Amino acid sequence: MVQKKKYNFSFTGAAAMVSETLLIADEYQQLRDWDKVKEYVEGKNLLNKIKKSTFDREFREIRKRIEKLTPLQMQLLWQSGREEAKQIIFLAIVKLYPYIHDFVVEVLLNKWLVFDRVLQEHDYNTFFNHKTLIHPELESLTDSTSNKV
Repeated sequence: MVQKKKYNFSFTGAAAMVSETLLIADEYQQLRDWDKVKEYVEGKNLLNKIKKSTFDREFREIRKRIEKLTPLQMQLLWQSGREEAKQIIFLAIVKLYPYIHDFVVEVLLNKWLVFDRVLQEHDYNTFFNHKTLIHPELESLTDSTSNKV
């Protein structure tokens, strides 16, 4: 039997955060030490956060995303323009969060393959309902989290 990975919805606490991700990735490129990057970004308040808990949550999510990228993908992130950077950041998100990965592979890819370029609400609802059968953690999502997802 294939082991299913439990879905984690921590992505709801930090959207794509393109500008913030680029800022942190640039600092990481220079410092190559996550503790120093966090200290620098927090000390300069480069994420413009008032609450430490918000900074910690967003920094943690961005770091996990960046760490999913290969060295070549990181190089592309550092050297690319903003549009390409958005795509690489999305790739990192897909690689990190199994729920989003499954949605991309099972819904978006299949729609793309049959030239269906319109995403409908029922596409998501069908995906969600199917996943609820094999991922009981989906049943315990709060309405707020479910709306963010």
